[in-house]
Amino acid sequence: MVKKLIKHCLALTNARHLWMPLLAALCVMAMAQGRWLDDSSEKHIDSALQRALVAFAVARAMNGVVSVAQGTEFALEPAGIGVNFAPGQVLDPINDMIERFAWVMLAASSSLGVQKALLSMSAWWLTNALLAVTLVVCVVGLLRDWWSHPPFRLWARRALLAVMVLRFAVPVTVLLGDIAYQQFLEPQYTQAQSELEATRDRIGVVNESLQSGTGETGILSQLGNAARSLANWQQSLAAYEQAASDAAESTLQLIVVFLLQSVILPLLFLTALLRFLRALS
Repeated sequence: MVKKLIKHCLALTNARHLWMPLLAALCVMAMAQGRWLDDSSEKHIDSALQRALVAFAVARAMNGVVSVAQGTEFALEPAGIGVNFAPGQVLDPINDMIERFAWVMLAASSSLGVQKALLSMSAWWLTNALLAVTLVVCVVGLLRDWWSHPPFRLWARRALLAVMVLRFAVPVTVLLGDIAYQQFLEPQYTQAQSELEATRDRIGVVNESLQSGTGETGILSQLGNAARSLANWQQSLAAYEQAASDAAESTLQLIVVFLLQSVILPLLFLTALLRFLRALS
């Protein structure tokens, strides 16, 4: 009686060991054939591209108002002595920052575009077919005890690792990157974007106030008070200096966000995923 019970337990244990890899293989194939993982990853990439385009558009609009400010000059002629003012020149560092931001956005957009292309390749029917064949061979090898042979075990593990990376590395990396963005980077992006738009509007208001006071006959004949006009110019200069500081800070924050989201974090997650799969194999 005891021997029969032991044999029955062993049979159940062996059956369980046989069904577990089969169930795991079916789950993997269901995940590969289903579109949830790929559709979610593609949606997150499209959202990141849209954010990049919006941020770049705001930066280019900032560049436009800065160019207008730098081209605005005003002349005072008290007692016949001409003095030219160009307070917009203090905004020159913003142009340099926006040029660097343009390169960062090009790199970020290119990285996102590459990820989207790789995502389409990973969801290709041939990739799913290779995954299916590899899983079938591994399960059959386990059923027939081929795993006890080192050459087969080595080949099967390497093949399964390669196909798993080819099929799931990109979508998983994209999803992890979006989770990191939602948890850590989205508040910084939203704040920097809002501050950059507000700074752009402030510069535009100062530009309009300065242009309304310009003319061919000079500021003295238009306003009739050189001292008050000079004070207005000093206020405009201070406003430009503050705007330059705020714009530089906001642009730098956006650079950090897009570099982390589109370049650094995907590489880190991909490396960690490869190490994890290699450890499992």
